[in-house]
Amino acid sequence: MESNLTTNVSAASYNSTATSHINTFFNIWSAVFFIVLSLNFIGNILVVVVIMTERKFHSTMNYLFVNMAFSDFLAGVFALLWYIANYVAPEWRSDWVCRIVAANSITVLSGLVSIFTLTAITLERYHAILKPLEHRMSWSRFRVILLVIWTLSITFSLPYVIFMKFVERQNRKMCMFLLGKWQRQLLTSLMFSFMYVCPNIIICVAYAKIVKYLWFNQENNEMQESHKALLRSRKKITKLLGSVLILFNLCTFPNFIGDFMLSFGAVGYGHVFPQIVFLMQLVSTCVNPLIFFIQSNQFRKRLLDTICCKISAIERWSTLRGTGTSTKSQTVSINRHCRTTL
Repeated sequence: MESNLTTNVSAASYNSTATSHINTFFNIWSAVFFIVLSLNFIGNILVVVVIMTERKFHSTMNYLFVNMAFSDFLAGVFALLWYIANYVAPEWRSDWVCRIVAANSITVLSGLVSIFTLTAITLERYHAILKPLEHRMSWSRFRVILLVIWTLSITFSLPYVIFMKFVERQNRKMCMFLLGKWQRQLLTSLMFSFMYVCPNIIICVAYAKIVKYLWFNQENNEMQESHKALLRSRKKITKLLGSVLILFNLCTFPNFIGDFMLSFGAVGYGHVFPQIVFLMQLVSTCVNPLIFFIQSNQFRKRLLDTICCKISAIERWSTLRGTGTSTKSQTVSINRHCRTTL
């Protein structure tokens, strides 16, 4: 009797300790989640605002970065809805919430848009640097590329919407992937091929040729000073693009590991690994603005000027409002002054 009592007390103590560790992990994870989410919203909005309001940034390549920022922002919005549906208001769960939010179909869509956009940007840089006479991405071609990117991305992410359903199992309602084992394995393998392997092969081949031309071409040493300035500019853009590519792959690759483990029956990795993988995938949606800010002097200057001008405009508007002399024409004048002085 005494041994049974000791065993029960030890089990209860173990369960209490495990629950405490789980709660601590969840609190830390939630804090990091909302920090990353804030960086996503603020950073991607600023990227769109800076590029759209500065005329010298109005190029097809920069608009492709705007396309990435929009898809990353969209992923952040649905990540927030996923958190609410899972931890704040589970009564929101329904068949469509399961398909769109819980299935992470928008996160998959965002990842596809990002990798296809990065492929397009790399190929654009390849033609601009190695084939300058043939290179010219017109706005009509840019629109076609954008249409192809979103069409392919939506098509590849549809299975996560179609085959996910809200079902009742073991007296619990949960979202389940209604695919057989081999169908799920096939889907995971195809997604890994089309979303990771194929684009990265194209990117690596093109990027290797760009690097070889910019850094290891002996003819570059004999260039005139004006051409050397262009060369330095191209090297800077290439470094920025390389940083984006490396961080994107580092953040998204663990997600494919998790998908393979789940599809091919791997067990024993608990609940911590999927949460960390999801967080890393969310990190990939907020690193681009940070890279632009660190590596691009023009972007950093424009961003700081925009923030400072808006702050001074708000202070001036508040002063006029406080004195009772604020009018609609004065407010418009302040906003116009902010736009023209940048």
